[in-house]
Amino acid sequence: MKKNSSSETFLEKLLSCASPSGFEDEAHDLFREYLAPYAGRCWGDVMGNAYAVLNEKSPFKVMITGHADEIGLQITQIDENGFLRFRSIGAPRYSAWIGIEIEILGAKGKVPGVIAKKDQEAPKTGDSYEPGSLWVDIGAKDKAAAAKLVQVGDYAVTRPNFKFLDGGRFVSKALDDKIGVYIVAEVIKELSRKKPKVAVYGVAATQEESGSRGARVATEAIKPDVGFAVDVWGANDTPEAKCTDGGEAKLGNGPGIFRNPNNTRALVDRMINVAKKANIPYQLAPHYQAVSWTDASVIQVSGSGVATALIGIPNRYMHYQTEICDIADVNNAVKLISETILSMSSKEKFYKA
Repeated sequence: MKKNSSSETFLEKLLSCASPSGFEDEAHDLFREYLAPYAGRCWGDVMGNAYAVLNEKSPFKVMITGHADEIGLQITQIDENGFLRFRSIGAPRYSAWIGIEIEILGAKGKVPGVIAKKDQEAPKTGDSYEPGSLWVDIGAKDKAAAAKLVQVGDYAVTRPNFKFLDGGRFVSKALDDKIGVYIVAEVIKELSRKKPKVAVYGVAATQEESGSRGARVATEAIKPDVGFAVDVWGANDTPEAKCTDGGEAKLGNGPGIFRNPNNTRALVDRMINVAKKANIPYQLAPHYQAVSWTDASVIQVSGSGVATALIGIPNRYMHYQTEICDIADVNNAVKLISETILSMSSKEKFYKA
C-alpha cells in the first residue's frame, strides 16, 4: 500500500464507517463502490452481503470472504432521566469501554454519547462491567429529550480512530474484521490485472459476530469449490502475554495459515507451498479451539462440503476499541491468497475421489 493511494483511502473509509452486526450497509456500499472498476460485476443480497466477481463463467468457483460487521451495542431502554441502557452485539471488552465515545445510529443521524459507570467512584474489586451495570449518556435532560434523538433498537459503535503508528503498524476500531474485507477487496483488485483460470468471488459478509449468518447464506448462494475466510488472529507478542492454545502470533511475521479440522489439509498444504515458492512470510496457526468460531466453519460444511482455508491477521487487543495490526501482514495476506488462486486450474481437486 502506498501513502495516500486509493487503497489507503479505502482502508480508512472502511475502518471509519459504522457497521455493527446486522447494520453493515455503509461498509458494503464502500466495498461495492471500490471494486466496481475492477470486478465483472458487484451486487448484494437480501441478507446484506456484498459481492464482487471475476471470471464468472468459469465452472470452478473460489470464494474469499471477510466479515464487515463490527462489535457494538444496541439500545434497549431510555430511562426517565434520559440515560440509555443497552445490550452487546458481539463481545466487546466493556472494562475498556468505560468513558469512551460512541456513535448511536439514530433515524435522524449519528448521535454522540459516552459509556459510563459510577463516574464518581473508583473501581472496586468485583465491580461488574456487564451492560446491565453501565449506561450511555447522550447529554439529554430527560426521557422526552432523549427520545427525540434515539429509540429502542438503535445500534451504536465506537467512534472512528484510524491512524498509522510507527513502522507500518496501525490502530483502529473494528480491525476485526474489516481488515479481512480490505484484504478480500485487494485480492479482487490484484487478480483483475491477471488472468485467473477460476471464477473468483469476493464477499463482504454480514453478521459473523452474530453466528456467521452472512457467510452461511453467501456459501449456499455461490456454491464454491474452494472457500477462503480471512479474519484476525489474537497476537500474543505484548508484555506478559503468553503463547496459548491459539499459537504464537506475532505482528510483522506474516499472516497465519490455520491447520485445524475445519481447514482442508490439501488446500492448506497448497498455500504453504505457494508461500515458500514466492518467499511470502507466514506463521503456522492452530486456533483457540480445534474447530474455530469463524466463517470458515460454516463455509466448510455448506452443501456437500467446501475445501476451506482460514487466514488470520495477527491483531493486538482484539474486541477493544483500539486494535493494532501490521500493514506488512496485510499485504502478505493479499499476495498469499492471490498467488494460491493463480496456482489453481479449472479442474482442481482438493480431495481424493
